[in-house]
Amino acid sequence: MFVKRLETIIETTLARFRGSPLASKMASGVFWLSVGSVPSRIVLLITTCLVVRILGRYTYGEFTLVRSTANAFITVASFGMGRTAAKYVSELLVTDRERAGRIVALNYAFTLISSVVVAVFFCISAPWMCNSLIESPHLVLQTRLSSILLILTAVAGAQTGVLTGFQSYKEIACSLTISGFVSAPFYLAGARFGGLTGAVVGVSAAPFFNCLCNNYFIRRLMRQRNMTCRFGECYREAGVLWNFCLPATLVSLLMSFATWGASVMLARQPDGTSELGVFDAARQIQTAVLYFPVLAANVVVPSLSELNALNDSVRYNKTVRFNVALNAAFTCVAVLFLAPFSSLIMGTFGEEFRPGAGTLVVLLATSVVMSVSNVYGSALTSLGALWTKFWLTIVWCSVVFGGLFLCRYRLPGSMGLATVMFCAYLIQTLGMKICLLIHTKITD
Repeated sequence: MFVKRLETIIETTLARFRGSPLASKMASGVFWLSVGSVPSRIVLLITTCLVVRILGRYTYGEFTLVRSTANAFITVASFGMGRTAAKYVSELLVTDRERAGRIVALNYAFTLISSVVVAVFFCISAPWMCNSLIESPHLVLQTRLSSILLILTAVAGAQTGVLTGFQSYKEIACSLTISGFVSAPFYLAGARFGGLTGAVVGVSAAPFFNCLCNNYFIRRLMRQRNMTCRFGECYREAGVLWNFCLPATLVSLLMSFATWGASVMLARQPDGTSELGVFDAARQIQTAVLYFPVLAANVVVPSLSELNALNDSVRYNKTVRFNVALNAAFTCVAVLFLAPFSSLIMGTFGEEFRPGAGTLVVLLATSVVMSVSNVYGSALTSLGALWTKFWLTIVWCSVVFGGLFLCRYRLPGSMGLATVMFCAYLIQTLGMKICLLIHTKITD
């Protein structure tokens, strides 16, 4: 009886997909992103395991500290241009291609300028950050070298936003696959022959090749649509920077700096650097679990933006509810499958990582909440409610730092940080749900 009912549900769902152009487009986007980029994620995960074994638990913790410091500044460098392009290009492709060309030009020009300016500031302030903030003065050189990663990642993210606006998911997948496979040897070779310094330089290879591929695909797509990057007129779209880019940047900035601050607080605890290595290793598995929900959320933004522009609230609400259910179901299945093998999974990074099995279980549970949060966040982005997301992020940061302060004695180490992250994302997701109900009157 149960099997027949399940078959009926699957057949009904497939029939709805076939009859809905929007659902078919979204399914096609997720399919191409999955088929094209899953191999690169697998390569990255395998490469990370090898790098962890090469560097060891303590040195990999230092590498995580350097990388998280650079990641915090990447948010400022990109200034939310990726999200901006994904929303506005998708809305304007049909109605106003000239303005879409100005948005693309603004994306390129502003991201390049802002990333270089932030990278210069990052290099100048590296000694102060290493001495005063992360209390690791011997990491000044590696921190400065990570400015290369900062610039390349910011530019690659902005370019991916443009491709997302074009809804060219096949091209995004191809770019990620090429850059993932080509960059893996550089990452490994850097760690093997250059230690920590080599790993910092080697990890920059992926965004470098990603930039090259993205640029090629964007130029080709614009030629096909008879579009041009109107750099001389991009200043006319400056209003987008305040209305969309600024709150989007503040949201990402707060989350990045809170994540970095949490890493620093953990690193300052007894044996904190090693615990940070354990947490980051477990987070690699969490990232792999969230890969499909993140892909789906990226596809949702341009689709919901189109529906919002058409004022089609019925289809908009159905799309949000369906993606929430799909993401939650997929993540739950993955978590239920992986959780019993958490000790074995952590052991693949090395025997010294095996005690972090509990941390992995908590992060896997957090991934379920994050998969739902991704959809709600995409919906708020498509509505332009970025200032709402900003205030919700303030709440998230408060929970993270407040929770870490309370847990530093009773639940220290990677397990404490994982628990705090679970609580923070749960509260944030509930807040997003309430705000989305107010904006769209979605009913369960």
